[in-house]
Amino acid sequence: MQVTIIPLSPDDIRRFIHEAVEQAVGRQSTTVDQPKYIPIPEAAQRHGVSKSYLYRLSSDRAISTRRVGKNIQFDVQELEDHFNKTAKRSKAAIDADLKANGVFPTLKGKRNV
Repeated sequence: MQVTIIPLSPDDIRRFIHEAVEQAVGRQSTTVDQPKYIPIPEAAQRHGVSKSYLYRLSSDRAISTRRVGKNIQFDVQELEDHFNKTAKRSKAAIDADLKANGVFPTLKGKRNV
């Protein structure tokens, strides 16, 4: 077996260590499992809404829930999707999406243009 020694500069060593740490941290964060369901108090605190609003979402069946004993728990992903769907987007963000898809907004309906 032949061993080859490669001289490394301090910058190369720093870069190697930095990449190894990023890979280790990246692997560690993906192994941490997020809960699939969360109880109402945690969901209310996480999204800054009242518990009664979450109870209304549950009774309207707007978001999937499950009942554990007397407690209601919300599906985390559906809760995130619901709040992302109801968010109002700025005109600049909408125009940027339209331009990215090849659609350019017109000045139709604007006065004094």
